[in-house]
Amino acid sequence: MAVRAFADSKGPTREQAGEDQPRQPYVAKASLQENQRVERSLYQRAVGYDYDAVEIFMPAGAKAPIYAPYVEHVPADTTAAIFWLKNRDPAHWRAWQLEHVTKKYIISDKPIDRG
Repeated sequence: MAVRAFADSKGPTREQAGEDQPRQPYVAKASLQENQRVERSLYQRAVGYDYDAVEIFMPAGAKAPIYAPYVEHVPADTTAAIFWLKNRDPAHWRAWQLEHVTKKYIISDKPIDRG
């Protein structure tokens, strides 16, 4: 009985929640938008970006805080840049190059001449 109560308190299972059903069109659209957002974020991380920020100071004896707006810079991330390039242009940016090697197998009763 206690196990059943614990299981019920954890909410519906994946099947009960309908996750085993095919995705609806609005879900596919949301996934596309989410992918585009992640792609845009990865690109911005790869090249660096700036954003507006505010520093808040409370000087001793002041009755109100002082707000100092400034521009924060996030430098480019080398790992994000490499990841971006390897996925966008793998022919030029992969870590290894494909080598076209042909292997020939010869079946013979003579020993292999290595000389």
